[in-house]
Amino acid sequence: GTVRVAMSPATLQALSESAREIIAKFAQAGRSPVVVCSSGVRPYLRKTLWKLGFKVPVLSYDELNGLTQLEPIGTLTLKRAQGGAA
Repeated sequence: GTVRVAMSPATLQALSESAREIIAKFAQAGRSPVVVCSSGVRPYLRKTLWKLGFKVPVLSYDELNGLTQLEPIGTLTLKRAQGGAA
């Protein structure tokens, strides 16, 4: 069956803002971003980011081989909204 992951509008907004900040850092550095996350989160995060307009590759740690070198430039976070949790 289909699995759906529900996020509040505030959580989606926080994810969108975080992605926008990180992707801007990559653009300034002249690089193309790749999001790396756990395999359990990957399909949901990819779909969510694409729906938010961020057409970036989303890979799981399991998909990276030992020869892959990553240069972390940021971390996607769900910042706490004022007066509440994300």
